[in-house]
Amino acid sequence: MHTLQIKENHVYIHGKEYPISSVSNCKIVNIDKKFIDSPTAYQHTIADTAIPTGWLSPPSFYICIYMEIGEDKLVAPVSYRLVRFQTKEYEEDKELAKKSLEKLR
Repeated sequence: MHTLQIKENHVYIHGKEYPISSVSNCKIVNIDKKFIDSPTAYQHTIADTAIPTGWLSPPSFYICIYMEIGEDKLVAPVSYRLVRFQTKEYEEDKELAKKSLEKLR
């Protein structure tokens, strides 16, 4: 599991800061990071604004955040696209994500 921290509307991955859109009244219960080539993959949203229009262009960095919503304790996945970037870590993690997605299918 990668080091992920969520603070307000920013996410910190291995200490590096990346902005994300914020969703109010949600408690983060689990975080799973995915690098996804296809912009149509894993588009889970709580609200229409969770993935703003124009953000879905690969290569994109996605994290899937499972949130506990309200009193019903509904746990739902939400995908956020972070700032675009290309690093050695990105390429390595993208390969790991592909393998993980293959296992899920």
